[in-house]
Amino acid sequence: MSALYNEKEKTLKNIVLKDFNILKKVALLESYLINNESNNKLIKKFNEIAYNQEMMDWERLYETMDSLYDNLFTKLKKAFPQLDETEFRICCLSIAKFSNSEIAVIMKYSTSSIQWRKASIRKKMGIKPMGNILEFLNSYFEVNTDKRQS
Repeated sequence: MSALYNEKEKTLKNIVLKDFNILKKVALLESYLINNESNNKLIKKFNEIAYNQEMMDWERLYETMDSLYDNLFTKLKKAFPQLDETEFRICCLSIAKFSNSEIAVIMKYSTSSIQWRKASIRKKMGIKPMGNILEFLNSYFEVNTDKRQS
């Protein structure tokens, strides 16, 4: 029974991770197509087809990441209530191994805005300037997000 549960969990993780990889590729595609009205329509249409929506479903991301990382995001929200929703989203995407440029595209911000927001996150969490947010969270919550398959 335990082996069956582990196999189902592994399959779920693979499906979810594949979804994240698609999202990363879409973010990269958007970065190439941005600033053109017809390209924006193409991106919206793709999102409608692929995700049945125009924008990212953050609740789905939170639930998925909770299932992958032992309720890490629920714990994160409780441990750091001073983070605003944008900062929380940046943390989630950082843990999911999205680059600053991918996060910028997904969240419709500039890369410099993401860097500025990460500086704010570090300050609110008590991380040294230019410290690694992912390493801090791995240590703080005693998890290892590097176990995630690429």
